[in-house]
Amino acid sequence: MWHPTLARLLKRPAVLARSAHGLSSFTDEIFSANRRSPNPGRTAAGRKYSASPKKKPRHVPGHHCAMCETTKPMSVGEAFDHLHSHRHFKALVHAELTTVRAFEVPRDLDEIQVAGREPWYVAVPSNVVRMFEDQVCRNIHEQLGFNVGELIQLAPQEQKRRLAIKMLTVEVEAIEPDQDWLKVQSRMVINWDSHWEEESKSIPRWKAPELSDMIARCKIDAKPPVVRIPQALPVVLPATNPGTIRENLRKGQHRYPETTDAGRLGVAAATKLGLPISTFDMFCGTGFLKALAGDSKYFKDRFFLQRVGGSSSQGGPVCVLHIPYHHYNQEMPGFAVERLLCGEGKGSYAALTTLRIGPHKLLVASEVDAQNEDGHTVELKSSSPDFTDFDWQDAITPTKFSRQSDKVALQIGINGSKHLLACYLNRQKSHLDRVEWLSAAEAQHPSEARLVQMGQRVRLLLGQLIEEAVMMKGVVSISFDEANRPVLKQAHDSDRSDVQVLPRGLSRWTSNPRDKRGK
Repeated sequence: MWHPTLARLLKRPAVLARSAHGLSSFTDEIFSANRRSPNPGRTAAGRKYSASPKKKPRHVPGHHCAMCETTKPMSVGEAFDHLHSHRHFKALVHAELTTVRAFEVPRDLDEIQVAGREPWYVAVPSNVVRMFEDQVCRNIHEQLGFNVGELIQLAPQEQKRRLAIKMLTVEVEAIEPDQDWLKVQSRMVINWDSHWEEESKSIPRWKAPELSDMIARCKIDAKPPVVRIPQALPVVLPATNPGTIRENLRKGQHRYPETTDAGRLGVAAATKLGLPISTFDMFCGTGFLKALAGDSKYFKDRFFLQRVGGSSSQGGPVCVLHIPYHHYNQEMPGFAVERLLCGEGKGSYAALTTLRIGPHKLLVASEVDAQNEDGHTVELKSSSPDFTDFDWQDAITPTKFSRQSDKVALQIGINGSKHLLACYLNRQKSHLDRVEWLSAAEAQHPSEARLVQMGQRVRLLLGQLIEEAVMMKGVVSISFDEANRPVLKQAHDSDRSDVQVLPRGLSRWTSNPRDKRGK
């Protein structure tokens, strides 16, 4: 669907001859077209807008397209994809710009976003740069909100990134698909006691706590809180308890013992249970597996690993430390929903799952939200306010919530939740409007194909990472390159050289695996 105002104006010969300065008048007409909508308070596309003539619009960095009415700024990669999309090309071809007509019109933008699967994916930046060789076309896009100079300058770098993604995609697709790539061997729920009387002993995530203290805080075979849904909905979400402000602040900062790292928790729980540490290849959390699966939310997080018995030339199990990039406010709607449905419980709960991924044996600690009255674990998910009318059963449609369902499917596959409780909030995020119960099979059904693809990627990258980590000593930093492939380097070469991964005192406990202290 092209913008009728732009198409009509571009057909005029006088407009095609205008300079960049002269184009401002007709682009102003494009921006003002919405204000002449016959329905006051809405744009011609039916979207609401806020009429506040006294306030100047805030400049948001990034690329915009007034013709296609994009609502959010686009990154460089997103801008190239948009400029090469069917929607944008069709508008320009209809405007009879000869430079654009020389190209083959690509298919839908959703197909472009399947990185590396289309043969022309790598050539998108060079095609867009060729389009900008036409001065009129370049001037038009500058007026529409694109920084054309920046796009031309960064095109070679973006094409190199896409080529790396393409090469990784080829490697991933060479891995044999397996629907049962998450092979669960055992699972139990543990409770983490976060109570601490002396506030001064709270330490940041990158410092290692004492293993004896961690063992004392692990409660084996614990039962998470039972979900209690209010009889009358909608209901107001509860505010945080004023008496827990400092504790909530430390939780948001990922400090110990208010929170604990999943990899260290797995080491502590295995030690307490008397499980031989050497029988595992890795101790980690769900976030690390999601990053390997391609979840961009975790690419900015910091990951560190260290082998248990790192001085051994034969290698050993790897413990992964996860330091989140963001700090989380406990007043966020998702936490408020948990307080409403599960109460103000002490500590947190995690599923300790022994997994087989390919030839590797992992002990994964994954957060558990609650359980139902039958004792089955439940995963709570709150909807975005933009999708309050969304039906989870229709998640197979290509929407933002569909991509969210992929993450939920992997989460459920790892922590073993039997049910998903979808919680729908109002647009202001102040009330819980309704809830919907789904079985784990129903929640995972829309993402079955994506789960298989994520499994191929995880099996490839996990094997490469463990093989490379065996050759390295000490603390190793993990980052993700331009193709979202993990890159390992010694921590002393990174900006966090003083990080501690393994719990202190681990060597004393592992030297006597039958030690019953802390049970």
